[in-house]
Amino acid sequence: MKTNTNIPASLVADIAGQVSKHKSPKAIAKAVINLIIAIAAGLAIIFGNLESQSWGSMCLGCIVVICLIMSFVYMFGSTPELRYNGSKINGYQLYFNNPSIAAINVALRDKDRKVVLTYMNKAEIGLRLNVAISEDDSLKRMQFFKYVPFEYKPESEIIEIDAETAEFIEKL
Repeated sequence: MKTNTNIPASLVADIAGQVSKHKSPKAIAKAVINLIIAIAAGLAIIFGNLESQSWGSMCLGCIVVICLIMSFVYMFGSTPELRYNGSKINGYQLYFNNPSIAAINVALRDKDRKVVLTYMNKAEIGLRLNVAISEDDSLKRMQFFKYVPFEYKPESEIIEIDAETAEFIEKL
């Protein structure tokens, strides 16, 4: 599962000086679009026919309120994306029901899709693999986490991966 906002801090702790947080351009664009829609609907209410008791004014008012709320959510509520030396970091999470890290590592190294899929689990319990890959491929690493009641704790050291393994994980 691809994720840009759920990259564990322990996976990038040793390179924290080179990792920066930035507001996503998509979130900014969505906020601006919602703000423009809210302004347009508000102006339509103000300069439209307010004397009549029609459902149109009420609908435009609802659109204004919803768009303003969504604009604030996109602008202030969205999680910033991480960048490594200016390149966006994409995160991936895979869940496994097999507690053997060595067996999963062998399957990933051999790029054996069938074996990896048999180990994978849809539920968020057991073993979790977090992978961080920058868009320019300057950062490619993974770390296993084990589910201990109510939280995940690191189960392995940070493992640097090669380009072929990173591409294989991206395609899962």
